[in-house]
Amino acid sequence: MKPLYIFILIVVNLVNTQNVDPVWTFVCKDKHCQKVRVQPGEESKSVSIAACKISCDPYGTLWPQPTGDVHLGGELVPIDPNQIQVNEKHKTNKLITAGYRHFQSNVQKLSPSQLQNAPGGSLIVTLDIADLNQTQLKLTTSESYTLRITQLPNGSINATISAPTYFGGRHGLESLGQLIIYDDIRNNLQIPNDVYITDGPVYPYRGIALDTARNYISVDTIK
Repeated sequence: MKPLYIFILIVVNLVNTQNVDPVWTFVCKDKHCQKVRVQPGEESKSVSIAACKISCDPYGTLWPQPTGDVHLGGELVPIDPNQIQVNEKHKTNKLITAGYRHFQSNVQKLSPSQLQNAPGGSLIVTLDIADLNQTQLKLTTSESYTLRITQLPNGSINATISAPTYFGGRHGLESLGQLIIYDDIRNNLQIPNDVYITDGPVYPYRGIALDTARNYISVDTIK
């Protein structure tokens, strides 16, 4: 019974400390987030490590770094993970439907269970794909995309991803997911409300792996 008693004490302690004013905050110095002690009376201005990272670097939390234009502006605004709306412009396309589901699943994983009723605006996601007939990835397939995030007058966040093919739109969804953070100080999900990104792979191939442990491959063959 002793291990169970200790576990209960830990859980109770975590619940009781959720409403305690933060002791630490993070400030951006030379593109790095540094932990400093909160000054008395400045507790409401505390910045979480996740919020600091997304604004400290020009590329925020995006990885790999986009190859085109990157603008991460505005401010971080809360969103409700249960209010993610998808614009079903291409609702009959199985790839896009699967992409939406994967994105929603990743966002849900960001938020702890006690966040289900947290306040926040809705997130409206639109995938605008020019050519829906390209369903197989080839060397000539365009994987570029443009991501635009704006805030509507009613407080909702509108995220539009435009791409020549689904494969570019898929990358756009991944970038959008990386811009959503969990703020452990305010206990909510947040996203920048003014974003513009253009991106696309530099090379058709990102990498190649050759296993020559059991089969010798000559240089001429590799070339």
